[in-house]
Amino acid sequence: MEKKISKLGLWLVVIHSVIVITIGYRDSLNFSGGFGLTAILVMDIPASLLIVFLSDFIDNICKIPPYILTPALSVIFGGLQWYYIGWTISRLKRRFFTSFK
Repeated sequence: MEKKISKLGLWLVVIHSVIVITIGYRDSLNFSGGFGLTAILVMDIPASLLIVFLSDFIDNICKIPPYILTPALSVIFGGLQWYYIGWTISRLKRRFFTSFK
C-alpha cells in the first residue's frame, strides 16, 4: 500500500489558499463591503457548514472580526476539502487510466 501525497491535492490547496487570502484581505479593506465572505463560503460549500458553526462558536468565546475568522477557518477546512478532492481525482485517474501512472 503506497502512501503518497497527492500533487493535485496540494496544488488545489495552494490555489484555494491564495484565493481565500486575497478575498479576505480585500474584504478587510472594505472593497467589497463584506460580500467577499459570501464568495468564500460558496467556494467551500460542504466545508462552509463547519466553518459557519465554528465561526459562531469561536465568536461567542472571544470577539474576532468575521473578516479575519472566516478566511482563517476556510483556509484550514476548505484546504482539507480541496486536498481530498484532488486526492480523489488522482486515485480515480490512476485506477481507470493505467497509462497515466
